[in-house]
Amino acid sequence: MNANPLPNTADGNKIGPSRYSWKKGVSSTALIIVFAVFIWSVRSVLPPFLIAFFLAGLLNPLVVKLESGKLSRLRAVAIIYITFFITISIAGVILIPITVHQITELGRNVGTYSSNLRGYTDRLTRTADEWYLNHEGNLNALGFREKPSDYLNSHTGVIAQWVSGVLSTIKSAILTFLGQVLWLIIIPLALFYFLLDFPALRAKLISLCPPQYQGSVDYISRDIVEIFSHYIRSLAIVCLCYGGVATLLFMALGLRYPVFLGLAAGVLYAVPYVGPAIAFSGAVALSLTTGQSVLHASLTGLSFVVMHVSFDYGVTPKMVGGSVGLHPLVNIFALMCGATLFGIWGMLLAVPCAATIQMLLFYFYPAIKEKPKLEFHDDTARQP
Repeated sequence: MNANPLPNTADGNKIGPSRYSWKKGVSSTALIIVFAVFIWSVRSVLPPFLIAFFLAGLLNPLVVKLESGKLSRLRAVAIIYITFFITISIAGVILIPITVHQITELGRNVGTYSSNLRGYTDRLTRTADEWYLNHEGNLNALGFREKPSDYLNSHTGVIAQWVSGVLSTIKSAILTFLGQVLWLIIIPLALFYFLLDFPALRAKLISLCPPQYQGSVDYISRDIVEIFSHYIRSLAIVCLCYGGVATLLFMALGLRYPVFLGLAAGVLYAVPYVGPAIAFSGAVALSLTTGQSVLHASLTGLSFVVMHVSFDYGVTPKMVGGSVGLHPLVNIFALMCGATLFGIWGMLLAVPCAATIQMLLFYFYPAIKEKPKLEFHDDTARQP
């Protein structure tokens, strides 16, 4: 006997499967539309919860690893929270007073440093103009028909606009984050509960998919979470190392405010190209404006470039790209594509997105992973 008989029509006939499925589809569509309208109406309060859920997905493998050591999930989550707050507290006690002192001193002297920088640029421009006038004939023959001062004046607006735009973007992002004070309470609290119930929540979300696709969704979602987890962890380690090496370099060069500059360089390194350019400009400008010679500023810039290139082409592709299974060349190509298509956010997310695309290609087209069976013939070994 059928436990769930189909309902009857007004004349007593059974409703057929096609008609019943049609009604079920209409009701499901209506529910989806109502849900979408509701989500759109409350979209302003969703970001902290989405961030917390994303972080829960990244931290879940660590919780599972702690659980394998015979710990309950509650204790594993508590250990992660306690370790995090202890680390932040120690770092704050050691670094925050030094950084605040250096920022305060820099703020007091910024007027003097700006005047010194203008003096350097004026003297440099006069020297360049004199050299141009002494070689004007040869330079005109090569196509250089503008004095350096005229060229700088004609392009100052464009350069200043670009720098102002970059700084405004960074400033607005920082102010937006600082303005969401409530997020600092909601995200840790929501993250705690998401971590406790993450396996059940994940299973519930997967169960919403058609049964024949649930296995694939489970496998793919695990791989995507693992890719982003490895990427963020590796990027954090690289930024920490970058900031530490930059701090030691600035100390060795006798540059003022080395801790502040090093921390800023480490944080800005997460923004490819733009971040290191700002850190480089700040280090060279401070070297010029704090009583150091042009030779010292040049040495500072050269040392910073060598350190940055070493990270960009040695450490980062292996640690960040390798951690998500990308070849270093693919990692660099992905960064360039992300920058071209989506700017700063594209650069930040280019590597994990490229690794996700690679994983999907390998999953749906396994033949791509197989090595081609080619026969190579050495023409030089042929007999005459």
